[in-house]
Amino acid sequence: MIKSSEPVVAQCKPYTSGLTQVAFIALAAFTFYDLGHVRSLSIAFDIENTVWICVYMFAGWLVSASCISPASYTYTQHTGLKDRAGFVKSGGSDITFWSGFCSFIGTLYTFARFLPAGTLGGFRPFVLLLFIAIVACMLAKMLAKMVFSFLYGPASHKVF
Repeated sequence: MIKSSEPVVAQCKPYTSGLTQVAFIALAAFTFYDLGHVRSLSIAFDIENTVWICVYMFAGWLVSASCISPASYTYTQHTGLKDRAGFVKSGGSDITFWSGFCSFIGTLYTFARFLPAGTLGGFRPFVLLLFIAIVACMLAKMLAKMVFSFLYGPASHKVF
């Protein structure tokens, strides 16, 4: 087991920071390609306006980043500390990014592939964003429990 690190020694950026930038570039490239050809994002959001699709894609990216709270809470449960640097060094920011990104892609695919157009009416983009947030938080919490249990042992500190 690893003892929690001092904030001075901790790494200040995620381990996969280069891959996160590649993921953002790939998502942007897919978005612009899709808007010009396939239009699966138009099916997923059930809207035809290109500007609104871009706005909802940006909103989805922001919503997918909202899953940091469950992971940081799990880190605090396992270590008893609330240090951001230790959270990053333990891989917490990587867990939250990849949980959010995978839930974003998976939810978009699910809505485009399995939910027929017209389902949920005008609320479809908002329901999609809500599902992204829910799935991202559940996935981040699950992965954080697995990683932090391996690194620090079972959660013994209660956080109120």
